[in-house]
Amino acid sequence: YFRGKIADESETWNLARAGASITFNLVAITKSLTITCSLWTPAALSPPIGSNELLVSNVIELSHDGPPDLEFVENASGSINVALLHSASNFKGYEVVIKQLVDPEYNEWEDLETRNIWHSSVNPTVPNWTCPSAEASCSKRWFSSFAAVWRLKSFVFPKPTSKTSEFICPLPDYPNVSVAIPWNSLPADTDFSLTLKVQEAPTIDHDVEGMFVGPILHISCSNNVTLSAPAKISLPLALTDGGIEPAELHSGQVKILHFNSREESQEWTDITDHLDMPVVLRGGIVTFHVKTFCRFHSEHHDHEFLRVSIKDPSDLQVDFLKLLGGEERNNFPIICKVPIIPRSPA
Repeated sequence: YFRGKIADESETWNLARAGASITFNLVAITKSLTITCSLWTPAALSPPIGSNELLVSNVIELSHDGPPDLEFVENASGSINVALLHSASNFKGYEVVIKQLVDPEYNEWEDLETRNIWHSSVNPTVPNWTCPSAEASCSKRWFSSFAAVWRLKSFVFPKPTSKTSEFICPLPDYPNVSVAIPWNSLPADTDFSLTLKVQEAPTIDHDVEGMFVGPILHISCSNNVTLSAPAKISLPLALTDGGIEPAELHSGQVKILHFNSREESQEWTDITDHLDMPVVLRGGIVTFHVKTFCRFHSEHHDHEFLRVSIKDPSDLQVDFLKLLGGEERNNFPIICKVPIIPRSPA
């Protein structure tokens, strides 16, 4: 742990061993205050980690030797800015969020509005060793425990109050990703909502035998939806403008894979030939129609079938089902699994 006194209204601690930079703006403090920054092991204290989530920073605790209700005294003003060094990768579709412990008895944590700094050039005032980092300010509860979590970013779309022909859900961060559901397929519940998550597939060498993989789209509903008419899904081949698009790629080369987590097989299934309407590829955007929701991603294949299956962000797995050519190989399929471990960008 580290212990020090805060005597000024504003002071910054750069704690390399803790992987944290803390700025105190405690305007309400009228005398010096001894503050302790302690490290916890994840086994002793950690925010609850859900699916597609990973703890990527140290868990730190800030405490003080002042009155127990120091933060809640009348007219108290001030804030604490916490920046945590983390090990997350800057994959598109993911976010790093700082969580703050709000109820130690029940281990309840809440998300703080978080800013991500991937390079020191973004904020010259922070030391180089603090990148990549996530930072957040807290003004209501200054002294608590903090940790950074890497997870898929969720986009929640509540059902509109006024009736329209379609319930259209475009992702703010990725406007080329959208889902449109016919209004008559929506449940009558006014609190119905649709949650979308999109993730960048692990990088594959696009020059190797013409393989190309598009992003993965997760769709979940607050209520069961029985689609009386197909929903339209738009998904780009790449989430960034700099993404590589295979040359001379046409709609017939695109395959749509479906993953149903409720099935025992837990595998991706090619549903391209079972769609009511043909897949359309135009301007790097794939459009198709489905009658059920789960997870989808598009792929281009020439002589190889590529399936991307992500069970845990700490252990991404790419499965190759390769059709080997040549009479001596008898065209037998071979399956091999290659682990891809996320790491911080250099």
